Amino acid sequence: MCGITGIYAHNTLGRLFMINLVRATAAISSRGPDFQGVYNDEMAGLGHRRLSVIDPSPSGNQPMKDKSGRYILVYNGEIYNQIITKQTEAIRRTVSFRIGYGSAVAPVDTGRYRLSG
Repeated sequence: MCGITGIYAHNTLGRLFMINLVRATAAISSRGPDFQGVYNDEMAGLGHRRLSVIDPSPSGNQPMKDKSGRYILVYNGEIYNQIITKQTEAIRRTVSFRIGYGSAVAPVDTGRYRLSG
């Protein structure tokens, strides 16, 4: 199974810990020996270790970005009904797909949904 890491830096001291993201992601290499990816900006860092089971192609590498590049996703799990979901017309209009990998249906059009809080 894949592994994920993350850092939320709400102040200057927290941003100093961002240097640990690559090392923290590498520390869980046994969770996913096939690929390591990281993303960070000034407030958040995300890491992912990939274990390629269903689709070994690079299209499943993470972190993933949505079409706009605004939203970043790391995902640990499997979407079992992805083929049926891709065929649903209502879903097809609102979801960005990547072919093959288990998280193919996860990067949704966030313009339609809003997070509160």
